[in-house]
Amino acid sequence: MIDNKKNKKSISLILLTISVFFLFYTFYESEIKYEGKEHSYYIKYYSICSVLIACSAVSFFLKKKTIINILVLFFALLFALYLINSYLIFNKKRINYDNRTKFQLYQDLKKFDNNIAVSMYPQSHGGDDNYPLYSLSSRSNKKTIHCNENGYFSIHHTDRYGFNNPDFEWEKNKIEFLLVGDSFTHGACVNETDTISGNLRKMIDNGGVLNLGYSGNGPLTEYATLREYLPLKKINRVLWIYAERNDLSDLMHELEDKTLLNYLNDRTFTQRLHLRQNEIDKKLEKIFDISVKEELKRKYRGKIISFIRLYNLRNFIKIQLIKPTLNMKIPNKILKKFSEIIYLSKILSDNNEVKLYFVYLPDYFKYNNKSSQNTEFKKYKDVITIINRLNIPIIDINKDLMEEYPDPLALFPFRSFNHYNELGYKLISKTILKKIIEYENIK
Repeated sequence: MIDNKKNKKSISLILLTISVFFLFYTFYESEIKYEGKEHSYYIKYYSICSVLIACSAVSFFLKKKTIINILVLFFALLFALYLINSYLIFNKKRINYDNRTKFQLYQDLKKFDNNIAVSMYPQSHGGDDNYPLYSLSSRSNKKTIHCNENGYFSIHHTDRYGFNNPDFEWEKNKIEFLLVGDSFTHGACVNETDTISGNLRKMIDNGGVLNLGYSGNGPLTEYATLREYLPLKKINRVLWIYAERNDLSDLMHELEDKTLLNYLNDRTFTQRLHLRQNEIDKKLEKIFDISVKEELKRKYRGKIISFIRLYNLRNFIKIQLIKPTLNMKIPNKILKKFSEIIYLSKILSDNNEVKLYFVYLPDYFKYNNKSSQNTEFKKYKDVITIINRLNIPIIDINKDLMEEYPDPLALFPFRSFNHYNELGYKLISKTILKKIIEYENIK
């Protein structure tokens, strides 16, 4: 009887110890490793740890048989979760999905090509007080690995200013389209010829297309990009490509950056980035070298840790089962700043005798979740009202393409929460060109 009590107490102590360990590990990840910047992400893990600790405390008062039954149930559930996670990994391999990370691919390609690089987003290497240079692109003239959502890694060759263009586009006297936007404009995750800009090049008879979009960009970064690079060429049209998914939330973070705010508060401010590309390349080279060293440390443990953390299962649940928040918590002041930025972009375009078009790209969840199909989703109505008030032509991809297309989810990789696939980008490009022709010939 005494041995049974000791065994029961030992089991409860082990459970409590494990639960407390997970709590301290969560605290380390959230507050020390990420310096509290990802606290909102780790709140759910704090909640799980609290529940585990509470259950461990209760176990001291339960019968040994009850505790054993609970443990058997727990480990059976854990086994099932890892089994599902393994299936998701296997399923990716079955469809010929490249499971390497960017840096693993980089290491493989580096053996044969010294000019290989990994895409570096402006938001990851912005200016600071010690070195205020805020580049709006990546390293120039590099064969650049971007991302993988379609089973393969998209790779493009950056131009003289670090953007996703064939460099000869800058030599053309006539530029029909200049694009600004985020990852959807940048071309995630397809090769350059299948991006919106790549498709437009194939669809027009003459003239150039310049893609100045970059992953991670928000409206303020896009306005800054126009300020820096629009005056360099004679441009006929600017396509401001708005991503419903995250542009307003990105703006909330951009408004905290001192350098980006200079573009908003001072219409004469410029970093003269087109004259500082060598400086940009050197800065990013140093940052990239540090990143490679950090990634190499994780190279051999990455897959194991990913499996232990049930990465594929958690990603599947996040994308397929958790419904999005329909009413984004975007303060009115952010919408006012967005309106101001679009207004300034229109003034800038007008002053350079450029026609500005606003292209609205809808989010995946608009088609995956019926409750998202309303005018309040992601502040759709507010954004459209702002653009109409400024008298800017709108190309609404939801109305002009998706509502007429029989299966919108087929335009996303594996019908899942990603960017568009090759067909998606192609149809969007056709729609943009068709609507511009309608505007310029009829309206």
